[in-house]
Amino acid sequence: MKKKHFITIFIVAVIFLTLWFSDFLPKQIVKVVAGNYISNQVDGVDYKLKDVEYSPAHDCYFAYYVNEKEPNARTRNIGVYYRWFPVSVYFDSAYPG
Repeated sequence: MKKKHFITIFIVAVIFLTLWFSDFLPKQIVKVVAGNYISNQVDGVDYKLKDVEYSPAHDCYFAYYVNEKEPNARTRNIGVYYRWFPVSVYFDSAYPG
């Protein structure tokens, strides 16, 4: 019984680590963090998530949003730190500086 329990925990840990280091789970966290950030902005309801990608030059993730009401508008970029635990928004292209 203990061996079966240990094997189950080991398999779950391997699956979790595989998803984490393949950037699947961090990207999902970035989607939630950036989505919460942009929804709290005044014009945030007009934006739709386009893509999330990791930038090795900045060592962080960027979430790209497009304005649904203005298709020709610029893409809004939200930078989220850190690579392995992305929970802090540090950049918003609508409010640089």
